[in-house]
Amino acid sequence: MIKAAYNPLADLDDEVQISNIPVKKGKYKGKSRTIPVSNGTIQLLMSYINEIEALWSNMDHDKLFVNMKNGKPLTGNYLKNYTLSVIKKSKYEVRLRHVNNHSFRHRYITLNVAKKIKEHGSAGPITNLLPLALSAVRKLTLHASPETMNTYVHLAQDYNNRYRLKNEHAMLSSLLKIDLKKLKRIKKQYESGKVTEQIAFSDMLEIINNL
Repeated sequence: MIKAAYNPLADLDDEVQISNIPVKKGKYKGKSRTIPVSNGTIQLLMSYINEIEALWSNMDHDKLFVNMKNGKPLTGNYLKNYTLSVIKKSKYEVRLRHVNNHSFRHRYITLNVAKKIKEHGSAGPITNLLPLALSAVRKLTLHASPETMNTYVHLAQDYNNRYRLKNEHAMLSSLLKIDLKKLKRIKKQYESGKVTEQIAFSDMLEIINNL
């Protein structure tokens, strides 16, 4: 499935689809998912797959995560314990203590909902976000209830708001830096005698009034 989505000439930021991912347990067992990812991620995965297949050309499975010593697939418990060991060794252990493998699924879905809300929000206010969120991740979640999707909507809105505020703060910071440079330039002009005190004060006051 990854090989089918792989295009070495595509732009790294282009979005591609990993299709026909089988659901092997749960309510939707027997169905399949389609997952959008960046081509850059696909290229990284292909580099890994090529390395694995070069080492273990006789593998009798198609699992993605394998033991590099023997080519056998890694178990779910191994991946779970590995995640925990990485967190425990991290200087951010306290902040990451709640993270588990399933957290990455929630994060991925939240970001997709946030992206869809942001795309449609630029055209004007949205009255009902739930159908929009469902259309964004229906094929990713399959089983998500309206209550679950409402949670994702709130998380996505929070993410978009923090992202917007971050950008606004960055823009404001940039504008303030420009005005501070102007004030410093006027100060130097006054100190060097190029402008009178009255002119320097008037110019500074104009900049401050426009902040």
